[in-house]
Amino acid sequence: MKDVIDSGRRRLVLATAALAAVPAVPVWAADAQPAPGHAPGVRRAASPDLTVRIVDMLHGVAAAGMRVELSRVDGAHDVPLHTATVDARGGTGAPLLAGDAYRAGTYTLMLHVGEYFRARGVQSPFLTVVPIRFRIARAEERLHLPVQFGPWSYTVYRGT
Repeated sequence: MKDVIDSGRRRLVLATAALAAVPAVPVWAADAQPAPGHAPGVRRAASPDLTVRIVDMLHGVAAAGMRVELSRVDGAHDVPLHTATVDARGGTGAPLLAGDAYRAGTYTLMLHVGEYFRARGVQSPFLTVVPIRFRIARAEERLHLPVQFGPWSYTVYRGT
């Protein structure tokens, strides 16, 4: 019998099934309350930072080699802050924002999805550049942005 599912789709299905099998919040933590005096996402004895984890769902791997650009929204303009390349683990090696640069405000993270897929031989991706606009409400909170994307869609959520 001929295998009707090509290997690329099989990897996508397996990666999606693996992600679905892992709960976003452990059952024992669902009802847990933060310790008194500590807000969710605040790490004790560490300065807050902004990190990302970017996963290519078409191939089921970290988006190694993707270019990302972070900017701060200042009125009607975006002020460029940092350009990075995603590493083999899906992060950028160092936080995109940390120390004195990490402060409350509105930011835009640009993912160069079309460029990434063209370099891997994926023809005519629907998405070219994905802008993710988000807000850091309190400068003492750590922020992690997990992103999953394919040629046709993307998902981002607030992690800690």
